[in-house]
Amino acid sequence: MKKNQQSIDGFTPRRRANSLSRDKDSSKINKNLTLEVQDHFKTTENEQSKKVHNQSKNSNEDIELALQSLEIEEAEEKERKERVASKRHQKLLRKLEKNNLKRDKKGKKALSLEQFKRRIIFKRFFSILVLAILVIFGILLYPTFKTIGKITNGNIIGAVFSEKKKLKADANGRTNILIFGTSPKGWEGENLTDSVMVASINQESKKIYTISLPRDLWVKHTCRTWLGTTAGKLNETYGCGYYDAKNSGSSEEDSEKAGQKALAEKAKEILGLDIQYVIHGNWKVLIDSINAVGGIDVKVEAYDGASRVYDVATKINYKSGEVYHMDGEAALAFSRARGSEGGIG
Repeated sequence: MKKNQQSIDGFTPRRRANSLSRDKDSSKINKNLTLEVQDHFKTTENEQSKKVHNQSKNSNEDIELALQSLEIEEAEEKERKERVASKRHQKLLRKLEKNNLKRDKKGKKALSLEQFKRRIIFKRFFSILVLAILVIFGILLYPTFKTIGKITNGNIIGAVFSEKKKLKADANGRTNILIFGTSPKGWEGENLTDSVMVASINQESKKIYTISLPRDLWVKHTCRTWLGTTAGKLNETYGCGYYDAKNSGSSEEDSEKAGQKALAEKAKEILGLDIQYVIHGNWKVLIDSINAVGGIDVKVEAYDGASRVYDVATKINYKSGEVYHMDGEAALAFSRARGSEGGIG
């Protein structure tokens, strides 16, 4: 094989023509391939762009449809409210017209629509207030009325005010009921009457008065077998009568009657009133009645301006000025809080 000859000046001679032709063909092929690839990518990009555009267009259409649907629903709801408001307004106008006709017959000035509305609001507020007061008093008086109901066979009002069958009364036409409370059986001091009161009912005027007797009032009593004393606090009187009878062989029922009689006689001596009936309850009644109504709400307030109300003996601790929901046990503990080691002693 021949070597390429060099020219006189030492440079390699130029390639031949056929070699140049091959190079040109190769360059054309490469250029065509490049154009084809570019066309392919452009086509792909155009297709993807069209897809994105179509998706965007579809999404916009969906959003517009959703907004239109929402606007229709809002318009329908607004129209419905307007119809209801219109009906209420027409009803209110009819009531106002009837009311003004009645006022006109009585020679009173007719009311405007605003005046009539204010009167309706006031009446509703007053009705709610009265209902709330009745509920509160019902909760507080439930234990007493429950016990009285047992005596009167469930007909308290009829027993008190009935013309056919009246309660027993004294010479002044008053029915005097001794009401006292003790702890349940098994508790320490179970026969000490820490709560004693007399309810006096005037059957003519239909009025009822109550008076509480101090439990620590010093009185004479017979207490042979229980305390062995002849005098002591009023809250011992029931227990003295009960145990004197019990220890003498009397039944539980007769011992209870003896205790009630001893306390009734002492109440008569103190107040000068004949006692016709006696009601004996205990604080378990308070627990059961409060639990029966689902508990009560109590606003706790310290009378001396303290920030908290607490008692070591009954284990209560409340922030002053707050409202607390109490069940029967919590309400009892709160009502009995009086320990000297607490915040309200």
